[in-house]
Amino acid sequence: MKAKRKFTVVIERDEEGYYVATVPGLPGCHTQAKNLDSLMKRAREVIEERLGFETVRTRGSHVFLKHSDGRVTTVPVHSGETIGPGLLRSILRDIEMSLDEFLDEA
Repeated sequence: MKAKRKFTVVIERDEEGYYVATVPGLPGCHTQAKNLDSLMKRAREVIEERLGFETVRTRGSHVFLKHSDGRVTTVPVHSGETIGPGLLRSILRDIEMSLDEFLDEA
């Protein structure tokens, strides 16, 4: 999302009608929004932030991410799909991170 990895996002609705997302695999990673589309966008942004990347632009279903140290990658974001192992390895190569380092960050 990011280097991106498949994260579980727990979604609940609070008393005021807001959707609240929590990512159990990333302590302190949570956000809220009034609708599910906005909530998932915000959840992705929070995950990116935790890994140190930011979205620099979006073109179609592709998100272009950049780290403050200059590393960049492009991640396809297709509704209902997760990133497979081959694509994850390519993204990790782009950002010069091993799988172990990635898992330690998450």
